[in-house]
Amino acid sequence: MAKAKVKIKATYIKFRCTRFEKRLLQVKAKRANLSLSSYCRMTALDDKIIERFTEEQIEVYKTLIQYHHHFKRIGNHV
Repeated sequence: MAKAKVKIKATYIKFRCTRFEKRLLQVKAKRANLSLSSYCRMTALDDKIIERFTEEQIEVYKTLIQYHHHFKRIGNHV
């Protein structure tokens, strides 16, 4: 079996940003479950970045689904 080649990322690119911009990038990277480096690379290359839901957001979504089902049942009785 042939082993897959591992792409080693050894070249650096640096850019300047404000502290606020850096913090914002860190928050967005964390939401997408990515490292800051991966997030910046994917953004620069126009790759699709999928933000992950937090546990709180998942609970809110489940509650909305329950409300949807309740309203649907009420609507069927009319």
